[in-house]
Amino acid sequence: MKIKTTLTLVCAAMMGLQLQAQNVGIGEPAPSGKLDILQTETAGSSLEVNHTITTNGSSAIFLRNAGTNRALHAQNLLTTSNASIARFLQLGAGHGIEIDMDAASPSGIASFLVNNAGAGFGGYFIQAAGNTRPGLLVDHSGSGYGMMVYQNATGNGMYNDVTNGIGFVNIIRADQTGFLGDHTTAGGTGASISLDVQDGIGYIVDADNGNSTTPATAGGDVYGFFANVYTASPTSGGTIAGAAFAATQGGVSHGMLINHTGSQGRNAEFNINGATNTDETVFATNLGQGPVFVGQQQSNAITGIVTAGDFSYTGSDVADHIGVAGASTPTAGWGIGVEGTGNFYGVYSNGDMGASGTKTFVIDHPEDPQNKMLKHFSIESNEVLNMYRGIAQLDANGNATIELPSYFDDINTNFSYQLTAIGTPQQPYVLEEITNNTFVVAGKPGTKVSWTVYAERNDAYLQAHPEKRQAELLKEGERSGKYLQPELYGQPKEQYMFYRKSSEKQQPTTKILLPKQKEVANQQEERPAIQIQEEKTERPTLD
Repeated sequence: MKIKTTLTLVCAAMMGLQLQAQNVGIGEPAPSGKLDILQTETAGSSLEVNHTITTNGSSAIFLRNAGTNRALHAQNLLTTSNASIARFLQLGAGHGIEIDMDAASPSGIASFLVNNAGAGFGGYFIQAAGNTRPGLLVDHSGSGYGMMVYQNATGNGMYNDVTNGIGFVNIIRADQTGFLGDHTTAGGTGASISLDVQDGIGYIVDADNGNSTTPATAGGDVYGFFANVYTASPTSGGTIAGAAFAATQGGVSHGMLINHTGSQGRNAEFNINGATNTDETVFATNLGQGPVFVGQQQSNAITGIVTAGDFSYTGSDVADHIGVAGASTPTAGWGIGVEGTGNFYGVYSNGDMGASGTKTFVIDHPEDPQNKMLKHFSIESNEVLNMYRGIAQLDANGNATIELPSYFDDINTNFSYQLTAIGTPQQPYVLEEITNNTFVVAGKPGTKVSWTVYAERNDAYLQAHPEKRQAELLKEGERSGKYLQPELYGQPKEQYMFYRKSSEKQQPTTKILLPKQKEVANQQEERPAIQIQEEKTERPTLD
């Protein structure tokens, strides 16, 4: 049947519909609609409409529906057919499909609805290789979501597979959140990034105006990472159940690296603000061959005095809190708790220095420096004493005036003398006691005298703190009932006056307990094979 003939019959049938209420059938002896067309040929379309007048601004087909059902209903009844239900070919410059919803349309009504009860895709969009436009564009001017996905089963909410380009570009033009993950229903992992054996960076925050070639000169007030965590389960048995930040480094590089290039600001700060928390602010162990901490101040131009490490107790609690504690007890006779090296002083105490053991100097033995050490011990006293000594030559009258340092009278009081004759049994004696930093000794003329002066230290420090002269002290406050060396009195180590639980060997946290989920497995899927029905379209020729 020619196109002209078909259109004539359709038009006649439609005219007949307007004239009478009965149904009209073409090829259908018992039509079920006002116009019922039954295709009985083995080739050709059941209905073909050609709109070839280029100056005609009307639609090729216009459907008006004032009823309660669809304006257009198409069904593909051949179950073995892989053809599409509908195909639209756009050879002009307009849109492929346009759906206009009236402003009075109720909420919850979709402009485009796909109800897929089968195993295929809900929607599939193909862009040509040279097309630079988005495969799907949503222009939303309302206050709702630009796109919403509900995944009601066990599959992923959204899958993105990019060959070469950025996986997800998110431009936020207001002071709002770029990505929000709500896991308040069942927990889980907020974000999982898998690089496998590839080089890359798991997460980048760029908050300055610099780049790889130009140093930054400005930036905003930004946190590169912020976590607000309230862990329910305490660390137990070397397993940590939660942390603001947790990571495992199994390679040969750093566990963490932070470079600070600003003119001020701390490189890192750790604070414990819970008043009853007895754990350490920072805890670190090293099961390898290196030190636990290495800190070096390497600036060559410093104003004033700087410390490479500064530890102090600045609270007001009345107890012997310790600013720095060092311990090394591998086995008896081995280990140094604190070692200091300095060109001025290796160790300096601003205040008193005490020891429960001996005070010595230790050097390489001069007779066998490779295999032996030589120790000399300090002389102890129940007084705070200074000692001065020397040898005096008696003159022809048997006298000698001994001059002490010019500062002697300024720092000493309560003197005592010890004189020993040299080369004669005749004992010398003190002829005149110390006055204005001098004293006079007498003895056998022409002989020598070995002299020693002991003086009680009386400088400004001892004048300001006379209690430091006390040799016997009561144990008061938290010192009461405690020992400096409890093991010598059969007492447990906890009775040590300066006992700290933190000084005992502690188990490091070696396992990170990932709650519920877990390491997300590789989610890569094969690109789906979509069969596109190619159809050659020719402009019809009317005859």
